[in-house]
Amino acid sequence: MLTKSKVLFFSFIFQLTLHAQNEILINLPENSWYGAPNTEMARVFPDEDPGGISGPNAIIGAWGGGTYDPIHHQMILWGGGHDDYYGNEVYVFKLNSLTWERINNPSQPSFNAEQNGDGTPTSRHTYGGLAYLTAANRFFARGGSRAGDGWQVVKTWTFSLEEKKWYDMSESQYLASGALGNSCVYDPVDDLVYLGCNDPNSGLYSYSYDENVWKQLNSDYFYLYPMALDTKRRLLFVIGEGFLFTYDLANKNFNRVIWTTTGSAGILNSGSDHFGLAYDSKADKIVAWNGGPVYVLDPETKIWTTRTASGAPSPTMTGIFGRWQYIPKEDVFVAITDAEVNVHFFKLSEGGGGGEEPTIYRVGANQTYKLPSQVSSLVRDGDTVEIDAGLYEGDVASWYANDLTIKGIGGKAHLKVNGQHAEGKGIWVIHGDSVVVENIEFSGASVPDENGAGIRAEGNVLTIRQCYFHDNENGILGPNEGEIVIENCEFAYNGYGDGQTHNMYIGPIDKFTVKSSYIHHAKIGHNIKSRARENHILYNRIMDEGDGTSSYAIDLPNGGKAFIIGNLIQQGPQNDNYTLVAYGAEDLIYSENEFYAVNNTLVNDYDEGVFFLNAPSVSTFALINNLCVGPGTMV
Repeated sequence: MLTKSKVLFFSFIFQLTLHAQNEILINLPENSWYGAPNTEMARVFPDEDPGGISGPNAIIGAWGGGTYDPIHHQMILWGGGHDDYYGNEVYVFKLNSLTWERINNPSQPSFNAEQNGDGTPTSRHTYGGLAYLTAANRFFARGGSRAGDGWQVVKTWTFSLEEKKWYDMSESQYLASGALGNSCVYDPVDDLVYLGCNDPNSGLYSYSYDENVWKQLNSDYFYLYPMALDTKRRLLFVIGEGFLFTYDLANKNFNRVIWTTTGSAGILNSGSDHFGLAYDSKADKIVAWNGGPVYVLDPETKIWTTRTASGAPSPTMTGIFGRWQYIPKEDVFVAITDAEVNVHFFKLSEGGGGGEEPTIYRVGANQTYKLPSQVSSLVRDGDTVEIDAGLYEGDVASWYANDLTIKGIGGKAHLKVNGQHAEGKGIWVIHGDSVVVENIEFSGASVPDENGAGIRAEGNVLTIRQCYFHDNENGILGPNEGEIVIENCEFAYNGYGDGQTHNMYIGPIDKFTVKSSYIHHAKIGHNIKSRARENHILYNRIMDEGDGTSSYAIDLPNGGKAFIIGNLIQQGPQNDNYTLVAYGAEDLIYSENEFYAVNNTLVNDYDEGVFFLNAPSVSTFALINNLCVGPGTMV
């Protein structure tokens, strides 16, 4: 039988394993390859093969593409098509755990058609036509060579990972241009996909998810031309026809500018347009690969160099496309070359380009970046994000950088999401360690499992100051390790209303501190619920007022050390429970269990009540100089 303590132990070991995997990638030596063991995609193939001469291996082997999803920190692969494979299932490779997952099962295939009978897209060669739209939190796919006759498909599709559902975007302006050999990138600043098409209507196009509209920007020819977005200069780099050329997205200049480069430019004349192209934002380099040496371009000097190292995987003969990506969190490139070969990683430069200075990103209506999500995949360890005061509707993000500061400027930046969510978890999912969040307002978090949070904390140390959390399913939902500090904040009207969600819900971390904050009107759940080993609840107002319906004002269900000092704690006449402060109400899971309540004022406006509920066998339960007002028993 698994007890709560055993579950916590296994969770801790699992977290250590994930941390160790990430540390391997982060600490790879400069100019080195690493094949992650037991990471063959074939491990998660479906039991029943829906058909095709090559089977599901063709998802990679038959001109299959991929893309990086920074919100969930994973690669997404989708492919097949023509006579090679008829299954249309979606695969993800999770970079935190280095494991594969098949998101859905293949549909009953249709042939020589755009979509299957169940309304999902048929399998296809996807080339470079895949992207991840961070603002919409959707996987994007356009074009390809369909199952059966291999004819081009031209519809635009998006896929919700949380819903595991495809969306046909065909109400958009119909893009009838050639769909074989597409290449695309997503620009988070413009919130646009830029896509290059071949005949009959060649050109560079943009796609707006919000408007569901395609626009033709020029008539340049593209066919299997790899693309990469330089996020520093906002230049779109493209290689094709033996040339390197760019488009200036920052200035909306869509005239092709051909670069004259020197050095080891063999990639330009390789005779293959099937290689991967990506931008290393730490090293500030454009990097290309599909077997053999890694080609590196310095955009400042316009000089190509090459890197060779042992341990590289064999190339994919039909092309790697978007299965070569730069991953900022670990500062590595990922290369997925074969379904029966381990996923490989390449480290270009130790320390990410020589210890660059931290960056301050400005976000706001009058800034380069309009939404916080546009910088969430750009920030690095030690950076700062300053968000202008204002309303940011529907914007959600996952944050992976460590030692990161995110703060509102000139007033609170209000993230009002109305049910949008990151990773199916909340408004912000914070994975990084030692993160500070200041002066932000969070509202409207709801997710399919009814446990959405304003902030879902998954890193090691998090500090929150002067923030306002309201009308979410949880205000904050905490992790299983580390430390959380909350200062001078307000939490109000959070909770789904089922008693399982709360203003604050903190997991079994090492230490939790909340001080000088106003916490009130939890919806049926508790105002503060913490499973931490050590809790410091200091100088707060914890209230229901006259109309609140919370359960406990404070719930510390697993004991540990608790210091409740200098608080005003009030239970309203409509409360869902008659206890104000509960300690050890579920299980005492820690070796040291000590409770101290000092200099608090407790007001019970309910018709009966218990001011303090304590578990038996507590070594120390000290009530010192507390003022209790209203009916009820002390303990």
